[in-house]
Amino acid sequence: MRMMLVGAGAVGESMLKILKWRDPKGEWLSYVLVGDYDLSRAEAVAGLLADDRFSAVQINATDKEQMKIGRASCRERV
Repeated sequence: MRMMLVGAGAVGESMLKILKWRDPKGEWLSYVLVGDYDLSRAEAVAGLLADDRFSAVQINATDKEQMKIGRASCRERV
């Protein structure tokens, strides 16, 4: 499964930690695009997870075009 998480605050970070904990070998979770308005926050969370399956991007959830680009990026990742 590939997914895009928009919002790398405390709740988003907690969700990602649980996902990594539930699937440490990547048997069903293949990629997560961690998006936040604050790129440094998204990068910090992705870096904290220390796993190639998690990458960061700056994204504004109120901008439809940015959301479309993020979704396409997540789908293209193999």
